[in-house]
Amino acid sequence: MIGTLRWLIGGASIAVGLVLVVQLFATASDSRSVPVAYGTRQITMTAGRYDFSPKQVAVNESDTVRLVLASREVIHRFQLLDFGVDLTISPGTSRTIDVQADRQGIYRFFWTDLDGANPSPMAGVFIVQARPE
Repeated sequence: MIGTLRWLIGGASIAVGLVLVVQLFATASDSRSVPVAYGTRQITMTAGRYDFSPKQVAVNESDTVRLVLASREVIHRFQLLDFGVDLTISPGTSRTIDVQADRQGIYRFFWTDLDGANPSPMAGVFIVQARPE
């Protein structure tokens, strides 16, 4: 009985682990990433007062990344400083900027609510990975 219970618990742990790994990889390749032309990806990012999506963006080195940045209800500042991006987006509007993903690495981006209700920046991850051969 105890052996069966350990087996069931161990199996449940493996199943939970597999679900988490699958979810991690599903998050890494965001469905909002759309090819625009060869080597160009368009990614739509949206921020609200207390949330934003996607939290993680993964692109290939040497891609041109077209970021479409939208704010739902307040004025936001979007920063991806390692690539020289620092924009203000008014509520209900979007702004577009092209970024050249010219170096591999993991970089942080920030959404900040400029209206003051949530002054702490919300952080996400911009991953530039090696281009598959």
